[in-house]
Amino acid sequence: MRYFTRKAASNFALSMPAAEIVAIRNEDMLSQFMARASCNDGIALGVKSFHVNFTATITGLGLLRKCILLLQNIEDLELHLVKLSPSSWIHVLRRVRFKKLQFFSSNCPHDVLAPFLSAASAMRSLQLLVGCGSRQCHLKGRALPLLTDVTAGNACITSVVDNNPVERVAIVDVGICDNLAFPFTIKSLSASTSTITTLHIDFDPDDR
Repeated sequence: MRYFTRKAASNFALSMPAAEIVAIRNEDMLSQFMARASCNDGIALGVKSFHVNFTATITGLGLLRKCILLLQNIEDLELHLVKLSPSSWIHVLRRVRFKKLQFFSSNCPHDVLAPFLSAASAMRSLQLLVGCGSRQCHLKGRALPLLTDVTAGNACITSVVDNNPVERVAIVDVGICDNLAFPFTIKSLSASTSTITTLHIDFDPDDR
């Protein structure tokens, strides 16, 4: 194993080119990225597309939050974390603001996402990989003036699309879906907006 002094490590990090696209699949990769970013401000500022996909429970929530706060120029963010409680999601995203964020995909609970999206005025594409357990989606009434592409479950899709200039809609079954409510969803979509040009419905043909 090769060891570096603090100065040598800093010089080495400064010499590394900043990547615009970063994929993080585990906590070791997160730690490595943060080690580089702490030595060179340009590392985090140069990232435009950041993808976090964990298949195991994360323990270093504080480190993830610090990492996210450094990404001031992010335009594309995927945040997929397993077995995370609502309070832990709040800890990660509390007061996080991305002025340039255009694409966001996550399995974050919608009640936590609501204040986060309120500050995402540049949002164009939204993928919601979990649904709301309550009758009314927590994202109902959220105005995203540039939003054109939405993927969400049957129970939440209308609330997200309503009053936003959405053109492309994908309905996916991300939870327990009441088949009887599906026709009502389609009717609500047609009544809520006249901008939809593409509708994709993901369903199991074996469902009856």
